[in-house]
Amino acid sequence: MKSWFSFVLYGAAFLLLPAAALADGIPLDDAGFTAYIQQKLQLYSPAPVRVTAPFALAIGPEVGANLVFEFKPLHDACVADPPQCPGKTHDYVQGVVSRFPSANNGPAPAEMLPQDAAAFMAWIVDKAINLLPGDRVDVDGLTLNVTRPGGRVVHLDQSAYYRLCAESNFNCKVAMLQSLGRTAAWLAVADPARLRSSLRLAANCANAVPHGTSGACPVKPEPMAPISRRAFANLEEVCHKPVPGGGVVLMLNADRADLNLSVDAAFDLCDARTRDALPPLPAAPPPADGIVAIVGPYAASRALFGADGSGFAVGGHLLIAVPSRDLLLFIRSDSPADIAALGARAKAAYDGAPSAISSDVYRWTGKGWALATPASTMTPNEH
Repeated sequence: MKSWFSFVLYGAAFLLLPAAALADGIPLDDAGFTAYIQQKLQLYSPAPVRVTAPFALAIGPEVGANLVFEFKPLHDACVADPPQCPGKTHDYVQGVVSRFPSANNGPAPAEMLPQDAAAFMAWIVDKAINLLPGDRVDVDGLTLNVTRPGGRVVHLDQSAYYRLCAESNFNCKVAMLQSLGRTAAWLAVADPARLRSSLRLAANCANAVPHGTSGACPVKPEPMAPISRRAFANLEEVCHKPVPGGGVVLMLNADRADLNLSVDAAFDLCDARTRDALPPLPAAPPPADGIVAIVGPYAASRALFGADGSGFAVGGHLLIAVPSRDLLLFIRSDSPADIAALGARAKAAYDGAPSAISSDVYRWTGKGWALATPASTMTPNEH
């Protein structure tokens, strides 16, 4: 199943993103930017706006005809010149709307949201109470306060959504219901027995420690901020929790607080539950090209346990790739030709993969995983 839910969920609240990753309120990470454009277009569109890939949206039903728009050049321009991003984004969205007749000429939704701020928030509370049956919900101005079952309060600033709704003359019911649904998913109470560790590109801590070693990524203090820590090379470790209705989302600081765990203790718990869930390694001999594919839920997470061998047996020359959360490729070699071959295989699997992680190749150094290229060689002590 294609798992673009992460792109949708990252748009739940802009406060999930570090300030350095914003351009005047616009998130610049891949997932956040994609979700932001989706939300902007949804404000104008009576038809569903769906994320189909990073920097790609489809407007229309899940089946049948729809319009597809891609906007990676817009993202590249925003990253290169953040101050110009709001203007470029506005022009792009208006250009799409002008080419989408049903967004301009279709019937208005049956219900417009209240323009008065207090009434707007009252509408949100009414919907949120049904989505968060185990929590207490109240408001303070444009802030939605959600009291967790353990008594902790999560403050959700709705001012950005109020401004977005105002831009569309409060024709934003669909977008707001989607936003509240994502928030409810994020706030679902974690089940410790079903937590799982996984990997992703280290967008927020790539320079935290030298490549090939472990260490902590910066952890934002906000309750709704996901936690992460350094894994190896250019990857970081994250923890997933299941949500009602299927799917998973990243573990939050709010979940840590509910479970009374430090960051390291939370990841130790996630690692333990992941080890328990991993099946035995396949016993079949490698194929003719030597590249073995391990497929299954959280297969790539075996790379997290290379040092102790509990999740992935290591020794001698070994290369791995983790194109997606559910796929790990490895070959017992360190030749430039095999690094290139594994990289090509990883790239093919990575493109369009569900829960994509990376198309890079990593080499076992005897102490951990390091980024490998066809031009790289092992040092004498890396055997």
